[in-house]
Amino acid sequence: MEASSENIKKHSDRRESWRRNGFMGDHSMKKKNISAQDVLPRAVHGDMRAFKILSQQPHGQLIAQRASLSDLVLTKNDLLRVLASLRDGHSSPDLIQQWASFVRRGYVADTSQGPVRPIAIDYEPSQTEAIVEIVARLDELGDTIDGAISKSELHDMIASLQEDAVIERHL
Repeated sequence: MEASSENIKKHSDRRESWRRNGFMGDHSMKKKNISAQDVLPRAVHGDMRAFKILSQQPHGQLIAQRASLSDLVLTKNDLLRVLASLRDGHSSPDLIQQWASFVRRGYVADTSQGPVRPIAIDYEPSQTEAIVEIVARLDELGDTIDGAISKSELHDMIASLQEDAVIERHL
């Protein structure tokens, strides 16, 4: 019984540390209704509920939404939110792969007929290399080769983004 209590406390402490440091999903996003103009930025910023809505919209509507935004930047914290959602089982690997493909290419695959003009999505300048690498790996989810991410690999992805945060704080 005591070992079980210890494990629960250890798990609780770890989750609290992640929440305190901003590495858990932003649960405030889940509680609010998502307005039409907020779907695109919220989806890019790692809100999987917004991404599900976005993936059902015609691409022309997304282009119009993008035109109304001054900038659209995927940050390290957005990516941490998505990785936490995958780790915690809140989002399926298939949904994460679709999101990664979207933020990588600027469109949702198989939602438009004919040529598609991609939406410009920038990456946080100081984190571009790490973001590109992790998004590319998430985009491989479901592939025949390298289509699964182990818990260890997922942990390493999260840790690499957290290490960058620690280094930045010391600069």
